[in-house]
Amino acid sequence: MISNNKFLSWFLGFCDAEANFQTTLYKRLNKENETISYGIKYSFHIGLHERDLKLLEFIQENLNNIGKIYHYPEKKECHLNVNKIEELNWLIKNVFAPNGVYPLLTRHQSIRYNKIR
Repeated sequence: MISNNKFLSWFLGFCDAEANFQTTLYKRLNKENETISYGIKYSFHIGLHERDLKLLEFIQENLNNIGKIYHYPEKKECHLNVNKIEELNWLIKNVFAPNGVYPLLTRHQSIRYNKIR
């Protein structure tokens, strides 16, 4: 659980504007028996201009260093990606669902979050 309520309330408001929850269907071909299977990947992303790299590092640090930060100089972007299921579960349990104290404000983000949860 995050003990810094000031960060938590700010972060959840920030997520309404800058973050997204993704569910992606993927297809996998088994080369041995040439069968196709499907799966779902879940992830959480924050994408910002590269000048905000320090902000992403601050966010990651306050989220117990979960996720990975990628820098794309050719696009002048940086992203914090959380893809590992155990990290997503930690995020849900400790950030987005602690008693609904600081709920997401926008309907769009709430719907996407509920798909992941």
